[in-house]
Amino acid sequence: MSLEIAGRVRSAAVRRRGPHVLGVDAGQGEAMQLLDHVSITVRDLDRCRPFYEAIMKALGAERVRSTADAIGFGSRCSAADDGHTYLTVLSSPDAGGDPGRHWCFKATSPEAVRAFHLAGLRHGGRDDGAPGLRPHYHEHYFGAFLLDPEGNRLEAVCHRES
Repeated sequence: MSLEIAGRVRSAAVRRRGPHVLGVDAGQGEAMQLLDHVSITVRDLDRCRPFYEAIMKALGAERVRSTADAIGFGSRCSAADDGHTYLTVLSSPDAGGDPGRHWCFKATSPEAVRAFHLAGLRHGGRDDGAPGLRPHYHEHYFGAFLLDPEGNRLEAVCHRES
């Protein structure tokens, strides 16, 4: 299962600016996944590792890398298939949470959003918004917010009608 971190941009909107955005060909009427890969940094990866492993498992994202200074989830893109997203959680002595930044992960169902939230709370995260509808975004926006053990703000969202 691929991990989708960012939303998709319809190529009609992309074509208004030309056929290429950030070096990615938008194709003929296909959706484009905006982010290829991202990294979240933490000071103490050993403390944060159980948290990230639990929330990613709840969203169906497979752990594909585990070293002393990094863990990775999802699938890397290739020349044959560019429809994936990859997340790395890296150890960095300079890491720090920023209240103006958050990472939002797509969930396949409201149940997956609830599982993300519960897994995070059980593994050292803090609640920053309980699972529920957020109709001020749109009528089916079902999300939940967490702070990881170091204060990085994370969200899971399901956009589907339930």
